[in-house]
Amino acid sequence: MNLFLKLAAACAVVLGASAAAAATRGSPAPVSRGADYVSPPAAPERIFLDETDSTNAEARRQAIGGERGPLWIAARRQTAGKGRRGRSWEGGEGNLYCTLLLTTDKPAAETAQLSFVAALATCDLARAYLADPKAARVKWPNDLMIGDAKAAGILLASGEAPDG
Repeated sequence: MNLFLKLAAACAVVLGASAAAAATRGSPAPVSRGADYVSPPAAPERIFLDETDSTNAEARRQAIGGERGPLWIAARRQTAGKGRRGRSWEGGEGNLYCTLLLTTDKPAAETAQLSFVAALATCDLARAYLADPKAARVKWPNDLMIGDAKAAGILLASGEAPDG
């Protein structure tokens, strides 16, 4: 399962939906294979941009426009990205800048857990592909470290849906 699907499935569990239901858009119903079986999620829709101010800001614009997700937004460069506590997160080509847009009706206290789940899922994925799986670790609350280098940062943002 690729990174986008694994993270979408992990996020779906926290949001209280089955992985298949939350990460599938317009796909046929899963085949029943017993009570414990969950079909693998279909690939979420994706937008790839050469440059954006911020993938998170683009996700917010998409949500204001009525997008409910799941939707991955990725860019080669971002010029005005933000990290935790409003810190700048900018950069040129060579890095991956992406945001997964998901929506839920769950209370904010429950969805706040998503940041931790995404960090753990990203770390698990990195460990599956590294020669030394122990090199990957989570630096709480939201950074994936490989050795001493930061490989990913996870930022959870929320807002009210346009329809309330």
